[in-house]
Amino acid sequence: MRDTNILITGGAGYIGSHAAIELSRNNNVVIIDNLMSSSTEDIARINYITENRVRFIKDDVRNTLSIARHLKENKIELVMHFAGLKSIRESFEKKPLYQDININGTMSLLEAMAHAGVFKLTFSSSATVYKKQSRPFKEEDPIGDCISPYGATKFEAEELIEKIASRDERWRVAILRYFNPAGAHHSGLHGENFYSKCENLVPKICLSAIRQTPIHIFGKDYNTKDGTPERDYIHIDDLISGHISAINALNTSPSRLNTWNLGTGKTHSVLDVIREFELVSGVSIPKKIAPSRSGDLAYCSANPQKALIELGWKAKYNLRKIIEDTWRWAYFSQLTEPHNSRADGNENIEISNIL
Repeated sequence: MRDTNILITGGAGYIGSHAAIELSRNNNVVIIDNLMSSSTEDIARINYITENRVRFIKDDVRNTLSIARHLKENKIELVMHFAGLKSIRESFEKKPLYQDININGTMSLLEAMAHAGVFKLTFSSSATVYKKQSRPFKEEDPIGDCISPYGATKFEAEELIEKIASRDERWRVAILRYFNPAGAHHSGLHGENFYSKCENLVPKICLSAIRQTPIHIFGKDYNTKDGTPERDYIHIDDLISGHISAINALNTSPSRLNTWNLGTGKTHSVLDVIREFELVSGVSIPKKIAPSRSGDLAYCSANPQKALIELGWKAKYNLRKIIEDTWRWAYFSQLTEPHNSRADGNENIEISNIL
């Protein structure tokens, strides 16, 4: 895809920022983010890598009228909706906040799009929408009855999108269900923020390696090969290439609504990931067994065949590549620990402030 005006909500976050970097090579990209879970340092790195080809606007998807205005002013043709909260643990503690941002925020965005006459959308969903009895998960497997409030918000957002798209033939939507995104930009200059409240395993291992503090292994009595949970880890570059394949398919698909899993179909246990990280980094990782957590499944993996058949997409990178790229980014980020600053508007932010 080329020369498309694209709006990326949550574009300063981990996945949205990598999408912005890649898509800015051939398209006009605008990021909207309230910086609730990201910072000006993230924007600075995006600007540096893309040579300021991405425009940043500080706003919130719940501000329907201003989002509609941004869509019109920037002549947006496609929206990629990444904005949302994603911590399974936190979602148990802050259910109203997760419902407001993940569900009401999506409703607000859809209203703004309709008002601005923009009807092409990719939605960042999750494997947590699936019911827990299936393995590996296929797109036609039952969804709903989620074991975490976070998963429930993604399920409700999917239902909302489907309801609205079914009423208006102009809509073309790709719902993309992620499994476990990990890795970092190949330059080593950008990746997931290890110093935030991030709960993903790979960045937490990085932080344990850097600080030599124990990595907590939540549960060692699951019905898996070594007793620790098994997950389908997908490189961030593969995840973004899956989005691009989905966008291209929206231009030709007769269906208003399409759903695809983005995963590898392979799993690695928590101990697998730690051992691989130790091999790549040469650093011994301190470990501590902790009680299992609410909302954690023993096993979660994608059946990626639908994306292969319909999109011609397949993940290319393995766990070793994920960890190599993450460790390269970890080495850079430990020298530039964020200052938790926040942007107040459309100001230009210099990478020299953090390098």
